[in-house]
Amino acid sequence: MGIQGRHLQLLLDFAAYRFLSVETLRGLLPDPNIDLCAEDCHIPFPTYQRILQFMLKEETASDLGLRYGMYLNLQALGLVHSISLEATSIEQAILMLAEYLQAYFPFLRLRSSILDGEIQLELSTDIEEEKLRRFMLDSTYCFMYRELKAMGVEKISMEVPYSDASAFLRSLAQEVESGAYHRFSFDLAVNHTINRRSMQLIDVLLPQFLLLLEKEKGVTFPAMVKRMLLQMSTPILPSLSQVSAQFAMSDRNFQRKLRSHGQSFRSITNAVKQELAHYLQEGGKMKVKDIAYALGYSEPSAYLHARKNWNNQ
Repeated sequence: MGIQGRHLQLLLDFAAYRFLSVETLRGLLPDPNIDLCAEDCHIPFPTYQRILQFMLKEETASDLGLRYGMYLNLQALGLVHSISLEATSIEQAILMLAEYLQAYFPFLRLRSSILDGEIQLELSTDIEEEKLRRFMLDSTYCFMYRELKAMGVEKISMEVPYSDASAFLRSLAQEVESGAYHRFSFDLAVNHTINRRSMQLIDVLLPQFLLLLEKEKGVTFPAMVKRMLLQMSTPILPSLSQVSAQFAMSDRNFQRKLRSHGQSFRSITNAVKQELAHYLQEGGKMKVKDIAYALGYSEPSAYLHARKNWNNQ
């Protein structure tokens, strides 16, 4: 049956943030005008592979798969939430995730085992072409990490088959070791249950994130940054360095480009926080301490101070 068209549409949207020609990429489709978001749209994997390989030839970044995995955060939240509604434990959620991969990405495999009191998850693929293989494994590995954290697995040991894993450390803010496989490990003795507070946060915020994303149609660089900010939310908003890396820019050049448009990363982030805060306050959906947590403030007082500044603007 192939890959759902919406997965290719996400890849093309990501390509636009890397300043690649989406028209050129769509030109590799048998029908460049096909509606990739249609429910019944499926793309043969060789076609998906051809488009991805073209992207990888145009891109010099070796960690492009990691960047794409970060971009998929908003989609990961939706999957996390849907799985959490059915799963009663992390173990059951992992089984459902493996079934999801088998159904939609049959060339990827997730194997779970128990060794020395730890649950180990190993991601692999039968794709042989090295760049394509790395892209698929890195992006899915990042996607899975976000899911495990959102569901409630606190302490995770991670390894990737690269001599230098610093890019993963910078992006995920998590220690990642060099090893033989894309692997996760966590203690079997710990009572791993679905984090219901996190799921409630996703339940409340996900529709609003999607709404803000739908409303932001601008083609300017600040508009692109705002969309990327929303895409990367966990739902906690990402940092400047995490977002600038998505555009293949240094922090300095990223800020300079925003200033040339009369904006800054702080102003864009604060605008998003203000919109989300208004949504949560008006709906009476959360207490002040929960809103502060949702928006990434360390203390409710910090959120109240920010809200006072917004009101005085």
